Amino acid sequence: MKNIIIFGLLLIAAPVCAGEHFDKMTSAEHLRYAKDAITKKAVVPAKMHLDAIAKQAKEYKEAQKLYKKIEEVNIRAERAQKTAQIKGTQQKQSNENNQVRAIAGITTIRNAVRNPDSFKLESGLIMQNGSVCYEYRTQNGFGGMNRLRAVMYGDNIKTSEMDGFGSKWNKYCAGKSGEDATAYLEMMALR
Repeated sequence: MKNIIIFGLLLIAAPVCAGEHFDKMTSAEHLRYAKDAITKKAVVPAKMHLDAIAKQAKEYKEAQKLYKKIEEVNIRAERAQKTAQIKGTQQKQSNENNQVRAIAGITTIRNAVRNPDSFKLESGLIMQNGSVCYEYRTQNGFGGMNRLRAVMYGDNIKTSEMDGFGSKWNKYCAGKSGEDATAYLEMMALR
């Protein structure tokens, strides 16, 4: 019976915080109360404060893990954004290069016809693979207008008047869609 009373007195004498205040204490406050409880040989309150510190430490470690995951996600998002920007810049550069090539192609075709002043571009498509498909009209030797086609692939141009044109047209143009550059080509190359 004496042991129970002594234990009860130690419990009462030790600084214990209960309720909301206990849960809101910092690790430093719990440590201070735990040290005080230990010096007063109050085991139960000391254990309660040490358990609270351990719980906060565990929550801190979990928070640190979440923080690291958030950092990793942010890093991946930044990399993805930079990659998208680089791809966008590369795509823009590729588009500009294709437009320059398309202008050079239409200029070459126009200069090769019998009467360059009669040249009329009907369609100019820049394909995703960089080839360019042209449909145009030009004056023939009898004064009439012929409707012709041409395809530029790589550094080569084939017109519908050349051998091997059909296979190249079918490979690069027939049944395919691309960026309609007709107005741009008329404005830039045929002024």
